[in-house]
Amino acid sequence: MDILFLTTAPQHQAVNPEVELDRERLRRWLDKVIADEVGPAVRTLTSTLGSFNEMQVDDKTRVSLLELYREVIYETFLIHEDLCLDHVSPSAAQQERLYEDVLWLYMGLATGYKIVVKNAYDAGVRPRWKQYLMTAVFRAMELLSRAVIHAYRSGRNPPPLSFLEIHQLYLYAETCDVLTVAVKAVRRESGMPTVDRLYKQIMLLSIMAATGFERADVMAVYTYLEPFAACCRIFPDARYDVGTAVYAVDLARDEGPVHQRDAGLPVTSSTRSIQAEPVVTAIGKWIKKLEKDASQAFVVAQERRLLKGMMSRLQYCHA
Repeated sequence: MDILFLTTAPQHQAVNPEVELDRERLRRWLDKVIADEVGPAVRTLTSTLGSFNEMQVDDKTRVSLLELYREVIYETFLIHEDLCLDHVSPSAAQQERLYEDVLWLYMGLATGYKIVVKNAYDAGVRPRWKQYLMTAVFRAMELLSRAVIHAYRSGRNPPPLSFLEIHQLYLYAETCDVLTVAVKAVRRESGMPTVDRLYKQIMLLSIMAATGFERADVMAVYTYLEPFAACCRIFPDARYDVGTAVYAVDLARDEGPVHQRDAGLPVTSSTRSIQAEPVVTAIGKWIKKLEKDASQAFVVAQERRLLKGMMSRLQYCHA
């Protein structure tokens, strides 16, 4: 990998007294901030993260503190993002501002982790035996993905460079042969997460987003994709046979996957084929299993509606 394209903040050695570097004091400060109203709290956190990202901090310490920021932020208002966007702000102008504030909070968190990845790349450090670095790669991709999801849920285009940087993190993990290495610091109900699985999950969502979603369904679809993402197959070039669920992506472009027959991509070291047919098959099997369970008819009907929509989008988008 000749170059790793990740945007990061310029760093300096100056100490900023407004930025807390002690975990316990940071926890107490975060608890105070999140007690504020959503808008001011998000802006305070984004501003502080920006200052933190400009400071030269040991990479392990940076990851440890970022994990605390991320944990508190996720546990408070980002898990209630729809409520924040739809009910907290009564006016269109306030809605727009809150959308931008939450987007920049995601991007600010992602930047912190990207700093660690870029430092490692520049120093020739490989992540296989460095769990803090595996965590940084995973979290950077996860937060960039959340920014993309945030845009989809708000009816907007993904932020500039978000897809390119997600692709670059995937390529970095591929080059270092850690795509399927478990990220032990991260837990998921469906098993130990990997960069490979996370990347496939957001790529599959972006394929389906091409035909549009109901805003309320975007996060549910993304969540449903998690256990099925492992079924997806990615091949090292864009020459795989054209099918109803085969897509092409260029890891050097700021674009999501497009259907193979519409792609027109030159075959280079950065092009990949994404085969989603195994995902469609797995979803179909799960739907049949659901239909045998009559104990929760309404819940099953809602889940089946989403899953069938996912199948049709994966099979026929751009076909």
